[in-house]
Amino acid sequence: MFIIETFDFSHDDELNVDALRVPYADNQYSMILMLPRNRQSPLASVVQGLTAAKLNEIIGEMEPEQVELSLPKMSVGTRAVAATQAQFVSKSLVHFKQFTVDRPFLALIRHEPTGA
Repeated sequence: MFIIETFDFSHDDELNVDALRVPYADNQYSMILMLPRNRQSPLASVVQGLTAAKLNEIIGEMEPEQVELSLPKMSVGTRAVAATQAQFVSKSLVHFKQFTVDRPFLALIRHEPTGA
């Protein structure tokens, strides 16, 4: 999937990851994607350092950003709202943050009303 859309985005220096929230159509759930900034960083170190408090901190620091998201096709039985609301814009007009999932990453499904 390749889309350009406004997503909640943050960066965490301690874990050295970029994080992105992709809301689901009902806004009850969202998918949180975490991608190590360094291609050589093992995903295991991110998982090891990711506590519930750290995850809440990363999510709490998210701000809306125009993001160019490139994500491999996945199937978990649901569809994120961004997949049906993509805006395709000429890349030469505007600079977007890039979130290219081309290495191991972490995907979490979050229940937004409870934060679980």
